[in-house]
Amino acid sequence: MLKYLFGAMLLLVSTTSYAQMVKTEETAANGVEVSVNSDDFAGRFEYTAPSIKFDEGFALVAVIKEGGKIDGPYIMGTIMYRDRTWRRYDKAILRGGEEVEAIFGDRDVVSCRGSRYSGCTYSEGFQLTLNSDQRKRLSEAKSIDIQLKGVPGSELILTVPASYFVAVEEVSAG
Repeated sequence: MLKYLFGAMLLLVSTTSYAQMVKTEETAANGVEVSVNSDDFAGRFEYTAPSIKFDEGFALVAVIKEGGKIDGPYIMGTIMYRDRTWRRYDKAILRGGEEVEAIFGDRDVVSCRGSRYSGCTYSEGFQLTLNSDQRKRLSEAKSIDIQLKGVPGSELILTVPASYFVAVEEVSAG
């Protein structure tokens, strides 16, 4: 009996398939390479343009499709810096002061080494969402500058190419 039970379990294990994210690349009509991470089993698809590097950080323009619903595009990224205290980024603005919808979080102390005067390495994550008027203006420009603001003196400028928004929207719609 034990022999048959073991054989049935072996058959069950050998016929089970594992679902996982599969990464592919697609080129949008404007020439931008979009990474597509797809999990057909979960019905989740993530579309990202190339990484945008800026002072002390990086960002991605992304669209997420799950259950047939499209979310985004978003600008998601991380700021990493060495300082003696948190910068606590909490606001994003366009040139001229207009606010961009922003969520800041995922704050983490990466490391604290050396003397107490040299500080620690911190990371802070963010997600930015442009409203329809801001996205319309972006489509008319080559790029858009967004200032990330924290404690005074910690401001950073992120320049996002308009072509990245066009690319992830096109590929996610197809």
